[in-house]
Amino acid sequence: MKYIPLLLSCILLSCSFNIQANQNYWVKHSGDRMDIIKQGNFSGTIDLQDLENIDNLFAIGPLEGLKGEITINNSKPSISTLTQDKQQKDIASFKHKAIFLVYGSVKEWQEIVINKELISLNEIEQFVKEHAENHDLPLNKPFPFKIKGVAERITYHVIYKQDNKPHSKREHQRSKVKFSKTNESNTIVGFWSGAEGEGVYTHPNKKTHMHYISNYSKDSGHIDAIKLNSGAVLFIPKPNKK
Repeated sequence: MKYIPLLLSCILLSCSFNIQANQNYWVKHSGDRMDIIKQGNFSGTIDLQDLENIDNLFAIGPLEGLKGEITINNSKPSISTLTQDKQQKDIASFKHKAIFLVYGSVKEWQEIVINKELISLNEIEQFVKEHAENHDLPLNKPFPFKIKGVAERITYHVIYKQDNKPHSKREHQRSKVKFSKTNESNTIVGFWSGAEGEGVYTHPNKKTHMHYISNYSKDSGHIDAIKLNSGAVLFIPKPNKK
């Protein structure tokens, strides 16, 4: 009798892996962004090395210790941190932990050409929402997306706490080191949160969280503002089979 719970646990775990393997896309998360603000907790909740062997992996979140940004694009990590003189430094390594992380995998994408300028994060979020709905993706569930194109301008930050002051919303804003680029080809890695992730790995009342990777310098970070040129391409997952 004592082996029955263990057997049931193994069966359930096996079923979980089989369901995930049969899906075109899936999303999971670890940690909660509010633990940073309310508790000042910068501890890692997930080791990126545990995700290293996942195919078609996408992920975004802050680095352990509040010392940078994590962006993973198609299983290629970009860890953006700073030097002592606040110059950006990007590291391609899984040997890091995240305070919170949203991550997932996509096997097959649908491509939608964006035939107009999108001049804000809100406009991008609305465009993603409209086309996800039109392509039968359930908006109450999370999904990864990406955008490839040229941004006329983009402002992004790398979070980097440099002191031991008690953390707060104000201190959090002070820890953001901002950068700007113009007319640069880039890839946006984003996640739609659905109901379960809103406020957990997105800002309150926002459904998306987006990071940027330069196609030139490989710089990366959390997007604060953007004007995206017409002609960019949105990639959203093909729906999972019912």
